[in-house]
Amino acid sequence: MLNSPGSGNFADCLGPVTKIGSPNQWWDPSTLADPNQVDPRTPRFGTCGSGVLRGPGLINFDLGLFRKFRVTEKVELQFRAESFNISNTPHFDNPNANISSTSFGVISGVQNTGREGIDQRFFRFGLRLGW
Repeated sequence: MLNSPGSGNFADCLGPVTKIGSPNQWWDPSTLADPNQVDPRTPRFGTCGSGVLRGPGLINFDLGLFRKFRVTEKVELQFRAESFNISNTPHFDNPNANISSTSFGVISGVQNTGREGIDQRFFRFGLRLGW
């Protein structure tokens, strides 16, 4: 089972996993090793546990301003200004976690998790008339 294609085997931890934080290299590869490279004839489980590799996560900051103006006793006008992803923070995918891959720790894309699938910063303005 350890050498079967698509199996989810843990890596060997050579020390505490160090996060570099760059999209080109998220983790330090010198702190991890492929357990099957020592002796490929005797596959074994790695020494790392579950959850030692953490991806970039998601941070999003939205802002909305609303102001009501009374036009008459029964009619009011509401002005709305909204900004989504105001800090324009990119939402990176998780890095490649396959220790035997040449692209280990490399982030190859972004997640479209913003509002309506739009990840970049955008503004929306509106007026609402109530009576």
